[in-house]
Amino acid sequence: MWAAEWNKVVFTDESRICLQHHDGRIRFWRHCGEMMLNSCVMHHTGPASGIMVWGGIGYHSRTPLECIASTLNHQHYISEVLEPVVLPYLQGLATVIFRQDNARTRDTHCPKVLRQSPD
Repeated sequence: MWAAEWNKVVFTDESRICLQHHDGRIRFWRHCGEMMLNSCVMHHTGPASGIMVWGGIGYHSRTPLECIASTLNHQHYISEVLEPVVLPYLQGLATVIFRQDNARTRDTHCPKVLRQSPD
């Protein structure tokens, strides 16, 4: 029974993709037993160029991968993702359980049509 229910779920999330390793993290490579040497540390001078993408996957389908041009606050989430992408995608499915990540901006500001539970 649970397998039939999982077939209805659509999972969504966003992620930042950096074009280089300059995402604010310090990386170093060493062999087991080696000390952390300065020669192993990758240094960088500024923020990395990259893009923010959003997408969703279901058992039989997927949403388009959307590039997000700005910070994904609740206003941009509704105007750039929910209204133009999610609503048309969900309308094309017979039955669906829409799952977002746990970001507060997604749940508290999500339009009422997406928060209604199925009968």
